[in-house]
Amino acid sequence: MTQAARWMAVAAWMLVLAWSGGAADPKGSIPDADYAKLAAQQIKIVTESLKAAMDAEPLQKKRLVDKAKAAAIVIAQAAQGNLDGADSGQRLALRDAALAVAKHLPARDPNLADALKLAETLDGVKAGGGKKERLQLLPGHIDLGTIMVPFKNVDKGGQDLEKLLLKLSFDKKKNIPPGQQGDPLLLSLYQTAVIAELTRDHKVPKDEKKWQELSDDMKRTALEMAEHVRAKDGKSAFAALTKLNESCTVCHKLFRDGDQ
Repeated sequence: MTQAARWMAVAAWMLVLAWSGGAADPKGSIPDADYAKLAAQQIKIVTESLKAAMDAEPLQKKRLVDKAKAAAIVIAQAAQGNLDGADSGQRLALRDAALAVAKHLPARDPNLADALKLAETLDGVKAGGGKKERLQLLPGHIDLGTIMVPFKNVDKGGQDLEKLLLKLSFDKKKNIPPGQQGDPLLLSLYQTAVIAELTRDHKVPKDEKKWQELSDDMKRTALEMAEHVRAKDGKSAFAALTKLNESCTVCHKLFRDGDQ
């Protein structure tokens, strides 16, 4: 079974759970039905980025390695988002496997061959017996700059997340068009929420409480927008997008532009 087929099968199973009463993680994270889709998407990004990095020139290689590492950490964080369900063993195993990939991708002298070998096994990870505990992944497993890479433009090694959110905010009807309310946007929002969970643990020189509040706002509004997108409510999704972009703008002004 191919990677896509295997994860789509898992997604279908989780959709059955969702339709029969399954809900989002009580801690406020990704619904099980969408978690499998996000994992499949990020696994593909990890493997494709590492393959491309093999023969890339130095600057592009660094960008691809950062892209792969950020995706691996998103997988790990998303996997440990809900450890109370029936699939907790598989989630723990996937988290640890994704962290093993990231471990081979330090800023200097990444081990691409071993990282790729491990990445190609992510879609077949079987449930393990690890302890059900959430790990703090930033800064121990990744730094702030690298986890924010997905927001950069594609030509800079990113995934255009920031560009997408800004583009949608220009709609004169203050509505997310029906054609935009599909899985690509939904998964981008869940990815944004996962990254916000991670950034919360970054230590800033001052006003740490404000940093944490903004990270919480980023996660909450991304999940709120995702909920409206799933419900095909373009007006409410746009309202949530406005709050999400405002949160990002304030954060940039206080911290990124202020060199904190």
